Amino acid sequence: FTTDGSGYLYLTRPLDYEEQSTYNCFVSVSDGKFTSHEPARVAVTVLNANDNPPVFESCLRGCCKGEAPPTKARLVVRVDENSVPDTPLANFSACDPDGDA
Repeated sequence: FTTDGSGYLYLTRPLDYEEQSTYNCFVSVSDGKFTSHEPARVAVTVLNANDNPPVFESCLRGCCKGEAPPTKARLVVRVDENSVPDTPLANFSACDPDGDA
């Protein structure tokens, strides 16, 4: 983060919620002769964007820990030919690094 003396706070690089979701900046003000006694703390909260796809947990354990997702998922389900209707075939779950975005 940076300022240009006009009172605006600017980004100096792109932010990533999954990397870091909060920042604390300390800002002092000056009129050219005097400077504020204590800097003000500015809390910056990064809002989560839905920028990561969900991944099947059976394909990649730990996908929500910053590991790269697989390029293609291939899940195989086998079922007996004499299975009756409503027989559960599989239970799928996925994780989404973006959580609730």
